[in-house]
Amino acid sequence: MHDDDDYEHEHYSPFDYGERGPISETVQQLTVGIDVGSTTSQLVFSRIHLARRGELLNTRYCVVLREVLYRSPVLLTPFAGGIIDAAGVAAFVRGQYEHTGFEPQEMDSGTVALTGAALEGDNPEVLAHALAGDASRLVCATAGPNLEAVLAAHGSGAVAYSRRANQTVLNIDLGGHGTRLALVREGDVTGTFALGIGGRLVTFEQGRVAHVATEAVAAAELLGLQLRVGLPSNSQALVDLANGLALAVVESIALAAAHDHEHEHRPSAVAERLSLGQPLHSHRPIDALFFSGGVAEYLYQREQQSFGDLGELLGQALKRQLSDRLAIPVEPVSDPIGATVIGVTQLTVQVSGEGMAASRADLPPLRHLRVVRPRLPRREAIRPAEMAQAILRAMERLDLAPAAQPVALWISWEGQPSQAALRDLAAGIVQGLSDNLRAGHPLVLAFDGVYGEGVCRILRDELKLANDIISVDGVDLSEFDFIDVGEAARQRNALPVVAKVMGAPRSGWVLPVFDA
Repeated sequence: MHDDDDYEHEHYSPFDYGERGPISETVQQLTVGIDVGSTTSQLVFSRIHLARRGELLNTRYCVVLREVLYRSPVLLTPFAGGIIDAAGVAAFVRGQYEHTGFEPQEMDSGTVALTGAALEGDNPEVLAHALAGDASRLVCATAGPNLEAVLAAHGSGAVAYSRRANQTVLNIDLGGHGTRLALVREGDVTGTFALGIGGRLVTFEQGRVAHVATEAVAAAELLGLQLRVGLPSNSQALVDLANGLALAVVESIALAAAHDHEHEHRPSAVAERLSLGQPLHSHRPIDALFFSGGVAEYLYQREQQSFGDLGELLGQALKRQLSDRLAIPVEPVSDPIGATVIGVTQLTVQVSGEGMAASRADLPPLRHLRVVRPRLPRREAIRPAEMAQAILRAMERLDLAPAAQPVALWISWEGQPSQAALRDLAAGIVQGLSDNLRAGHPLVLAFDGVYGEGVCRILRDELKLANDIISVDGVDLSEFDFIDVGEAARQRNALPVVAKVMGAPRSGWVLPVFDA
């Protein structure tokens, strides 16, 4: 068996102990997070500590500490003919269990997060089946570029820094096949943006270019460069390409930071061509930059070895251009390449003791529901159209396909629960989730307050909603969680809600393949 003292512990606490009162009861859960990306894969074992604090003794547990018990070496993700080598990934996972002495049955929950090329085609299903015997209670989830940006922002420390310092920061995740930006304001990710720029757009073998991705071809054409297979890896064209790609990233950062709009900030043709979505605009000064991903290892001068791709040239070019063009401080990141897998392990397990309501008593437990959080105005009156729009934006922000699967809607609202206000909330919920409701999915609601029963009554009696309805009061969720509703936790019977690993399906499905 494993001995926890054999491993380096990394502690991440989302709360300031001094502000929350004394801890009364505690629960611990073990989790495994596996990140399978276009270029690299990693695994992390963590322990989550939950506690009831004095003033919350009759309500819920909160996560007070996350310990990274073990982080695996980086695996170059194996592919064969464009299909992921699922057996190779499974062997890697088994090897990490054997190395640490952990057993799959010990894990209370966990996730396999697929990103980039790993989520294309049949890869998710192939990997899920290959890993079915290697872990228990895992969710297999696919993360599009928006959620990938959010995961990296959490794993790099940008979110915690923003919350602690009450600042606006930007995390730039520099991966193998994409660059993801996440704007974080006071600990809350308020926007994401992606570019088709990464270190693996060009790869080398035996000192010559072996593969050129379509994004690199497009950028080279716009830059007037001759880029082809067989070109020497020390060619000036590759240096110029790296400079052009780095400039596109820096321009996107500058555009996000142009809060005053006193000057016209227009990205270059390369940035516009490789943009995936609408650029970010902070609307307030950006106080710091964080960088994550494999290319960031070169930017922070943590890595000197070349891995047969453009990553080293791109990282060096970014470092130069950041110094020349931007005056925003760059904060250190302890493990840039591990940021996404650390983000994957942002496990939240929660308790609600304040109340549940259901449309019928025999509703079965609901498992692996994706949490969607509409961002509501900070005022009491929320019009139905505002609620509906906030729900749709939240679904889009997390790459969720409408009606593809049931979701759990978490509502954090500061208003007074009058009958009129609750009716507006209920009407907006029906509008915003209309596709899901027409598809026959149950309506699962979670509230930070204690007004769920009133909303459910309006949905059922006044709006005549025929779908199954279940609501849970008094929970603190994140839009990066999955939740189980109605399933008691192992250690205590006071846990009807278990909110689990961050992850989101871009294609609209989740495989609960590893149930114990």
